[in-house]
Amino acid sequence: MSLLLLFSGAVLPTVGRPASDVTTGAWVPSTGVSLFDVINEVVPDDGDYISTTTAAPCTMTLESTLFPGSASQQKINYRASSTQGSNLTVRMFQGATTIMTRTHALTGINTLYTQSLTSPEIALITAGAISIELTAT
Repeated sequence: MSLLLLFSGAVLPTVGRPASDVTTGAWVPSTGVSLFDVINEVVPDDGDYISTTTAAPCTMTLESTLFPGSASQQKINYRASSTQGSNLTVRMFQGATTIMTRTHALTGINTLYTQSLTSPEIALITAGAISIELTAT
């Protein structure tokens, strides 16, 4: 799985990749010990992924990027698959504020999900760390 929060046209960093694990839950990396380190790839590598067999969520903080809260926020990209026909819920949040939640029925094929943030979702973003929570069900 790769996970990228993409921002458009600015001179500051515009891609926020996972930068640290907050909680790992029952998720495990295919290599190494950190979830974020496996999925913060520039080019997705099917040999590096995170997985779980239970519904426990994991949470990662994203790298600092261009100041949020403007129309420059575009989308979040992630690749996911499941040999068990699981669902994946992705929640982007900042502190106690949920910015977006998307749920997908996964297939056995690695699929790129590109989620555009809506104007109301963008308006919820303020200065500070943005986190992503992943829950497989």
